Amino acid sequence: MLEYAVGTSHAKVIFLGEHSAVYRQPALVFPLPGIQTIVTISPAPTKTSALQSDFYTGALDAAPEALQGLLKLQEQLDDKLNPQHQPLKFTVESNIPVGRGMGSSAATASALTKAYHAFFSADLSAQNLGQYTDLEEQITHGNPSGIDAKTVNANQPILYQHHQFQTIDFQLTGYLVIADTGQSSATKVAVAQVTKPCKPIQHQRKQLLNI
Repeated sequence: MLEYAVGTSHAKVIFLGEHSAVYRQPALVFPLPGIQTIVTISPAPTKTSALQSDFYTGALDAAPEALQGLLKLQEQLDDKLNPQHQPLKFTVESNIPVGRGMGSSAATASALTKAYHAFFSADLSAQNLGQYTDLEEQITHGNPSGIDAKTVNANQPILYQHHQFQTIDFQLTGYLVIADTGQSSATKVAVAQVTKPCKPIQHQRKQLLNI
């Protein structure tokens, strides 16, 4: 066990196929290594584990409902690597905007998993890292495609199709511009809306035909 340990991960962006990928549609995804989340673990100065972040600061057992996926992941990591349940302090520093579809929760889960294993000097395979990240995503988003968990742990663009992930070696000279509207949204809600029929559009079409 170390005095402190650090885990890092990064953002992602779905260039094509946002949300419809959950319903077996293809998607093209890019990792964004320049936009990072950093989790630091150290012994807690108090008798209970605590979290410090922009979203919430305080005791883990009093964390809000929105963090339940991360807390469930922390519990599993703690049971495996910290069976004595030594109180720990978790510090999350992130440049990934929340609620923008850029993999904020998955990146935090990945960074937490890496930091935990580093703190307790435990080996971590790529497969286990993906499984731990997926655990948090299933609780946070309900029906994840697995894209976020895969891409925040990847260094190359990924083509996702038929539940298969294929890395792509891009040799391009150009820029991908990502614009942030400043408005957050819930992935779980957006995914559900993809399957809804476009009734307003159908209604408008009927009105036009009657003119």
